[in-house]
Amino acid sequence: MEIARQNLAAQSLRTGAEWSRTIAEVEQTSEALEDYAQQVLPNAQALEDASRRMFEGGLSDLPTYLRHGIEVLNLELGYWDLFARYREAQLKLRFIAGNL
Repeated sequence: MEIARQNLAAQSLRTGAEWSRTIAEVEQTSEALEDYAQQVLPNAQALEDASRRMFEGGLSDLPTYLRHGIEVLNLELGYWDLFARYREAQLKLRFIAGNL
């Protein structure tokens, strides 16, 4: 009986620590998503718009236009990677809480 209590206590400590780490991950990725949405994505859109206007106006060549397009896509991909980490952490919380 005592061994079972000790095992339960140890498991509770591990679960509590995992819960705390996962809460921190949710908060961290949530803040990062907000920052990304407020700063990075608008700048990426501005780069895309300016690059398109310069290319259409003959002020930029095709390789430069394409390079800017790749940069914008990489920035957007970074956002979606961060979003996936956020959702994964949310699901992990639900799993730890027994709601999944």
